[in-house]
Amino acid sequence: SGKMWQQVVLVVFLCSFVGLDYLVEAAKPPGDTFTIRVLHHNDFHSRFDGAEVSGRECKRNNDTKCFGRIARWQKTTDDILKSSSDTIFLYGGDMFQGSLYFIKYGSKVVANLTRNINYTAFSLGNHEFDNGIKELEYFLKNVRFNVTCVNLDASKHPELQKLVKKSIIKEVNGKKIGIIGFLTPETVLLSQTGDIKFTNEIEAIRAEAQRLKANESVDLIFAVGHSGIDKDKEIAEQVEEVDLVVGGHTNTFLYNGAPPKEVKLKPDGPYPIMVQQTGGKRVPVVQAYAYGVFLGNLTLVFNSSNNSLFSATGQPVLMNASFGIDSNLQADVDAYTKEIEKFKNKVIGYTTIELEGEKTQCRLRECTFGNYLSDYLEIFAIEKLTMHYTVGKQWVGYPITIFNSGVFKQSIRTGNITVGDVMKALPYPNDVYLLTLSGEVLLLTLQRAVDQIKPSDPEGRFLQFSGLQVVYNVSRPPGDRLVSVKVRCWDSLVPSYKPIDVKASYRVVMNDFIASGGDGFYMLKNIKHINTGYRLADLAMESFARKPVFTELNNRIQVLNSSEITDETTPFTGTLLAKLNSE
Repeated sequence: SGKMWQQVVLVVFLCSFVGLDYLVEAAKPPGDTFTIRVLHHNDFHSRFDGAEVSGRECKRNNDTKCFGRIARWQKTTDDILKSSSDTIFLYGGDMFQGSLYFIKYGSKVVANLTRNINYTAFSLGNHEFDNGIKELEYFLKNVRFNVTCVNLDASKHPELQKLVKKSIIKEVNGKKIGIIGFLTPETVLLSQTGDIKFTNEIEAIRAEAQRLKANESVDLIFAVGHSGIDKDKEIAEQVEEVDLVVGGHTNTFLYNGAPPKEVKLKPDGPYPIMVQQTGGKRVPVVQAYAYGVFLGNLTLVFNSSNNSLFSATGQPVLMNASFGIDSNLQADVDAYTKEIEKFKNKVIGYTTIELEGEKTQCRLRECTFGNYLSDYLEIFAIEKLTMHYTVGKQWVGYPITIFNSGVFKQSIRTGNITVGDVMKALPYPNDVYLLTLSGEVLLLTLQRAVDQIKPSDPEGRFLQFSGLQVVYNVSRPPGDRLVSVKVRCWDSLVPSYKPIDVKASYRVVMNDFIASGGDGFYMLKNIKHINTGYRLADLAMESFARKPVFTELNNRIQVLNSSEITDETTPFTGTLLAKLNSE
């Protein structure tokens, strides 16, 4: 029967460590031992009804390509936790963002569909802040598991600070485990954190670990968080008290041997990665890729006498159709899905050209989606703002529009445009702001867009705009890549372009993310702005409903010597983060 098959799968799962031991100290323990099993995952990104390995939406009836599903996660982990008292379940951040469920319903759907998942500890990710602090607070108030982040400074938001714990203590096999959450300080650049700050992960984890050891007599320290695999390894190496690091953020796929044939992924390293501290202690580090495709599955054996690690054993498990689902939770998902299907299939327009929105397009050069949307923001400014913000012969109050290319998630192909197309292409809740910038600040803003070029994984700070003609030379060092900037004038009824004047003032339409200092645009952070109350995606849908879409590339952005550039690291990132967190 189906139930018997699920029980067989569960037994195989629990026994899946056989032959995969990675002994840390010796082939045989010197005395008594105790075991702790760790289930974990990270970067689920609201893929509540499953996903392909790439993270793309999948058709549920295609079991060979569709993995995960929140109802499968709940059923599988509940069964394991009930049958194995020495097991804990950790989450490495980023449950928010990434699907139409979240785009349409926000934190409400995340809370409703995850509240009964039996996470022992849940780490915040940067995307948990994408819809602002109030949305995050709603989520935290409506789930039953512990959410932890030790390096969060939400002192100006006491309700949020109260809802997020620095650490929790879990007793397993008579041993007390201190579980400490952490989150990358780069969250202030990546999301809508407002006046929240983040301290250094390593320093914060070390201080909390020492407190737990001294005041709570914990036996082991596990760190779970969302800072990326490199930082995970640094924590394992530098925090003497830590016995395990469970991470997220970089979607790192760790696996031993050849992955399942359905998965066309190359492992980024073994599972677990073993990091050796200067004193000789070895600490396992794990991640479990993303989107709910894999369940991290680790067994740790410790020596009872001194709590030292004897072995670290495991392999991620592919969450395929062999695992059962929680039918009640799936019914809840189906109810949301039914409404989303009706909503996303509504046709709102037609495009004659492809609106380019991929990373390799808009994050490295001028792109058609960037041109189209920035030009429409100019029409928006003329129609809705001119009467309020123009004087005399000005043809428009705000002749320049700028937004970061990170607003785009994917392209829109030629043909009919649906609501779903727009929501997937422009998933982030970007409000439209109005600012007045000096020529000097405008130059700094344009310079920041190319301070770091990474062709292998382009970043979203590259700017798309209207009302500017900019030439970059990326063979020059960061900070000196602007060759020329011309600005569309606003004081004539016949618009023309003139060289930028550093002493002049320029009125700009901009998305709130970079206007608030996101993506490292710190020069904009404290500039007074007006919130129009309009959202970027809503304006895009409004524009598509007007007429067939057409635009073209017209060299408003020229990038010289782009073929010569290789991956770079921004020289002043550390200084920038320190500055942002000290303000």
